[in-house]
Amino acid sequence: MAKSPYSGNPKIGSGSKSGADDLNIVLKFGGGLHTKASPDEIDQREAAGGFNFIIDLENRNLINRPPFDLIGTAPNAQSIQGGFSLLKTDGTVTTCFQAGGVVYKWDGTTNFTSVGTCNSASKLRGHWQTHCWNLSDKVLITDLNLSDVVKEWDGATFSSSVFTDESSNPFGTFFAKYLSIDNEIALFANVKDPSATSPSLIVGSARSNYNEITITNRPSNAIGNGDPFFLISPDLKPINALLTAFGTSMISTEKGQIFNLSGSSAQDYAFSPFYPGSNASGGESMIDVGNDIIYGRQGRLESVIDTNTFGNSQASDITSGIADIIQNYTGWTTVFNSRTRLAYAFPTGVSEVWVLNEAVRTSGQISPWMRWTTQHSLAFKPSMVMSMLDPIDGLEYIFMGDGSGNIYRMEGTGTSGDGGTSAID
Repeated sequence: MAKSPYSGNPKIGSGSKSGADDLNIVLKFGGGLHTKASPDEIDQREAAGGFNFIIDLENRNLINRPPFDLIGTAPNAQSIQGGFSLLKTDGTVTTCFQAGGVVYKWDGTTNFTSVGTCNSASKLRGHWQTHCWNLSDKVLITDLNLSDVVKEWDGATFSSSVFTDESSNPFGTFFAKYLSIDNEIALFANVKDPSATSPSLIVGSARSNYNEITITNRPSNAIGNGDPFFLISPDLKPINALLTAFGTSMISTEKGQIFNLSGSSAQDYAFSPFYPGSNASGGESMIDVGNDIIYGRQGRLESVIDTNTFGNSQASDITSGIADIIQNYTGWTTVFNSRTRLAYAFPTGVSEVWVLNEAVRTSGQISPWMRWTTQHSLAFKPSMVMSMLDPIDGLEYIFMGDGSGNIYRMEGTGTSGDGGTSAID
């Protein structure tokens, strides 16, 4: 336990004696870590140090963090590199994991069935909220490494997507790191086509037809409202995030800026500055937390607070209270569980995870941060971490993988994984 790890008002039990046997002290917490401030500036509910506790606005007891569970091991025992979940319009859920060069369908217990192959160097991503093409009940799958072409999964067949250009001619191989589907348009970002790798390019499909794309037509009056189009990031830097937030599509560029896609059709789409100094670092450092965007940069994490007027947003350093610990961290991988409202920030190369309670943060009262460690071999340095759906209960969980084919669920029950090592340090 760190020195003076918690502050709070002790509650002395009743009784006429003051001996040790009769002294009942109850400490009340409820807040997260605030390690940078001097003791007299720390809220009585916050912690000046410590690990592996969980906070809740409505529960001020000191509670151990939940364990994570081992849900199974891929049959080939290869590194877990990626995965995808398909949520069909009828509510049916299927979830698959990539282990090396093999893709397995998971049944929600410990059974894995091979459904196809991929490049073993790829890192497949298919998010159930942003990658599902609901018009034909498919999830489109991109690759963070640009080692494999865009794939698709309809719940039964895993295959490569086939693309044509604006003239219905075969497009050829098409790779993309990022994808966001909005208003029946598939937006691909940081792409590779048969002629070039274009990290600063965004490609928009034809409306209602994700298979039709172009690298020829920019938005203009010369094309139709629903035609495919392409745009280049305004600062010409590599795109390292693409998401839908604040009612629009947003991109981030590596150590550059955040831009939003304005316009209503392929004739007038254009990028405009949203926050000019984001400097987001890493390929998976930006997440949408429902009413805000959180992104990682060197030495801290920030949020962009929408003021309802694009171009007039402000950045908020949400890690200022723990800056003394994380100021030398070089990058982050972030992921959000919208069901539990917990965001997880994995610092590059560090054996820990910082957990943010979004409900506590938005209350604006106390620190929302928790610092979790583990004695388990995973060491909170996963080969993959994603928000995915359980095919049995349909609920959202955070899944992690390791280099030996093991898959873990962050929201565990203690039946396996690191179930016995979550005591507060």
